[in-house]
Amino acid sequence: MVAEARCRYKAPARYDDEIEVRTCLRAKRKRVLVFGYEVYRKSDQTLLAEGETTHVVAGRDGRPRALPEKYRRWFEHGAA
Repeated sequence: MVAEARCRYKAPARYDDEIEVRTCLRAKRKRVLVFGYEVYRKSDQTLLAEGETTHVVAGRDGRPRALPEKYRRWFEHGAA
């Protein structure tokens, strides 16, 4: 579940602008993942916005739990 979201706008995007969102894993802890984002205008690579979201890993009951091993391995080897 998303625990926190932050965005800092750097430049305006226009209605017809094609944008690119770049995402990275900034931090991984037992129960928390932090993703970083950068939004660029594709035509000139102007940075439009940057931010991050903090996610708490939760079970079906909504209570915090450890990130399952298969996802932890994926973040360690496939995504990070």
